[in-house]
Amino acid sequence: MSAKPSSAFVDPDWVLRQLPVISYFCENDGLYTMRWLNAGGGNDLGYDLQDFVNNKHYFAASAIHPDDLDVVDDFAERALQGQRAILARYRLVHVEGRVLPTLVMARVVRDANDKALGFCGQVLNLADMASLQGPSGVITDHDAPRNHVEAPRSTDPGVPTPDWMLRQVPTPAWVAEVKGQPTVVVASAQVAPILGAATGAEDTMLPVHGQDVAHVGSLIQKAAAKPGNSAAARVRLVHATGREVPVLLSCRFAAGPQGGRAVGILYDLTFARQLQGKPGLVA
Repeated sequence: MSAKPSSAFVDPDWVLRQLPVISYFCENDGLYTMRWLNAGGGNDLGYDLQDFVNNKHYFAASAIHPDDLDVVDDFAERALQGQRAILARYRLVHVEGRVLPTLVMARVVRDANDKALGFCGQVLNLADMASLQGPSGVITDHDAPRNHVEAPRSTDPGVPTPDWMLRQVPTPAWVAEVKGQPTVVVASAQVAPILGAATGAEDTMLPVHGQDVAHVGSLIQKAAAKPGNSAAARVRLVHATGREVPVLLSCRFAAGPQGGRAVGILYDLTFARQLQGKPGLVA
């Protein structure tokens, strides 16, 4: 990949508003009370998401398919068992009744005394990605290690800020220039344990497997062809030890004065065998 751009990362609020997901932080309580929600480019629910914050007009369960409420509870229990982020599929329901299949990744945010402060996660709409759809349920492999020693700790944020959210969500954010050969730059430190890099590494170019560089280019071109729409691809990254790391990249195109950028997230699929597959665009 070419040299990284001089300013890949604008600011956390901008990045969160461009991501193809709904990002959230909720309480560890019976209602999963939402304390922060940002739709990014992923709000396909038809609700004003701020009506969920602090249970203003809706509870979180209001948008969950009633048959999947037990999946959400199982998902939360798995997350509480350790420090690893957990992946699950469950269905949300549009305000008009349309069912949306989703992929959700979340982790428990803990303080220095190991107290669970809440769940921080992101929701990706799979309606246009049939190959990623499947039965509702937790899809992180049960034999996956429970602990992640690099998982960040935090004091209670009160009202989370965009900067805090971008450091606590379980998926690294990335930004790519779209002019010429795509240059993908990691914009958040969560990538460190995935790649075996130094903890806290930021503005790091993604070490894409040589055979998958073209797939990244195709992903960015697909996103740029329909600004506002999300696109996804499976690719392999290269760990510091040389082993391959299967990941899912999802992004959307954000227009700008210099032509725009692709802004996306990265799901580590190492412990999600159900989502692994041949590298390439996801349809």
